[in-house]
Amino acid sequence: MKKNSIKMYDKYSVLRVETTINDPHEFKIYREVNRKNEPVMAWVPMGKSVANIYRYAQVSKASNVRYLDALSSVEDTSEVVTELEAICNHVDKGSVRHTGFNPVSEESCKIFLAVLNGGNNINGFTNKDIRNALYYPAADGVEDHKLSNRTTRLLAKLRAHRLIAKIPHSFRYKLTKKGVRLMSAALKIKKKDFIDILLVA
Repeated sequence: MKKNSIKMYDKYSVLRVETTINDPHEFKIYREVNRKNEPVMAWVPMGKSVANIYRYAQVSKASNVRYLDALSSVEDTSEVVTELEAICNHVDKGSVRHTGFNPVSEESCKIFLAVLNGGNNINGFTNKDIRNALYYPAADGVEDHKLSNRTTRLLAKLRAHRLIAKIPHSFRYKLTKKGVRLMSAALKIKKKDFIDILLVA
């Protein structure tokens, strides 16, 4: 993700996951800052400083955990099929009704691929990240605020189905374990199992 990265490798028979932070400004730190000549506590971009080492450790651990969670999804066909059927139905969240997903449709698979992008495990993802993945450059020339609003509705729909969750104190989102499990299963069915079924038929 830009200048930051996450990797997994086998070193001396020890499986190791490592997040490397070269640009700490992509992450936030809660500290005292001056606003209108008044000291206040706020979440601000993190700088390169030894004093921020504890925060480096926190964001790296969170990144590693998200990466490992994505890898640890256990394939349970019966449960996944039931859950996939459930996300086909609409969900009511307050006064808003969110439509369901067609897990094997081209549109849904593009959305799932954009959200499951490995770089999203490092620091989550924003409206802009998903917007760029889904609509550009094909939609270049369309007013950006229209695409932003469209993406906002899409993110709300993903949250309503509990496929993603909001990261506190930020405008970023992260994948849920349910989201990784179901979206990965949908893509597997689309790319492999569904084709095999057609060939047998």
